[in-house]
Amino acid sequence: MTAPSNSLVRNSRRLGAALAVLALSAAPLSAAEGSTVEQATKAAMVYNFGRFTTWPGSRFGTPGDPVVLCVDPASNMAGSLQQLNGKPVGGRFLLVALTSRVDRSCNMAWVSARDANDGYISSLRDRGVLTIGEAPGFTRSGAIQLVTIGRQVRFRINQENALAAGAMLSSNLLRLAVAVN
Repeated sequence: MTAPSNSLVRNSRRLGAALAVLALSAAPLSAAEGSTVEQATKAAMVYNFGRFTTWPGSRFGTPGDPVVLCVDPASNMAGSLQQLNGKPVGGRFLLVALTSRVDRSCNMAWVSARDANDGYISSLRDRGVLTIGEAPGFTRSGAIQLVTIGRQVRFRINQENALAAGAMLSSNLLRLAVAVN
């Protein structure tokens, strides 16, 4: 039996650390912590969704192109998600685009509750955009729905919708979801 390579050990440690962050993101929130902490928790979860997702190389022009997360600037999550701009995502970095126009240039999109109708979400999925939101029933057409259970922020996944968008979610991410369709 051969010893594991340094890169394998390093990647394993990174994966473990990222999963720990994701698990901690689902920690209970006290009423005193308020919406700012809840939004930061949700933003951390969105970031980790990006870290545990792979897209086909054809979705990028060059190996150095960023993973683009689009969010409407009017969304209550815009400020928290903007804090993720420039963070590493695999061998790429995250580019947070504040835009009301979500198109194929976006790899991921935060869909606010006011925009979360099945027709719109389906159109994003069909353009290859991994959709994330928190509106009730979001996973009918969307890929990942953040849900509050008690005082914890958790998530549901519709793997079929993620795959239809061209996004391959890590099995580790799937294991952490409260539900996978």
